[in-house]
Amino acid sequence: MWRRLSLSLGLLIVFASVTLAAQEFFAGVVSHIDAKRINVSRTLVGRSPESHAFFIDPSTKMPKGIKNRTRVTVRYEHRPEGDVALEIQIRPPDRITKTP
Repeated sequence: MWRRLSLSLGLLIVFASVTLAAQEFFAGVVSHIDAKRINVSRTLVGRSPESHAFFIDPSTKMPKGIKNRTRVTVRYEHRPEGDVALEIQIRPPDRITKTP
């Protein structure tokens, strides 16, 4: 009985880690958004600009008020039909510091 229990627990842990590993994040600025897709682009120092498109489905968690040029973080997962946004979070704007 203990052997079955430990085997079941081990399989549960493996499946949970595979599911969590399939989720990824992408942060940047919204370049286009409509009812079915969102495009996010970012520029990192020393790298060429990147752009990524995500599908939005009814289960996608996202706040109201997302529009072009909004800073966001997208939690997504790879699927055969393309990358699907699971959650979209609005990020606060950069703080501009004043120099004396």
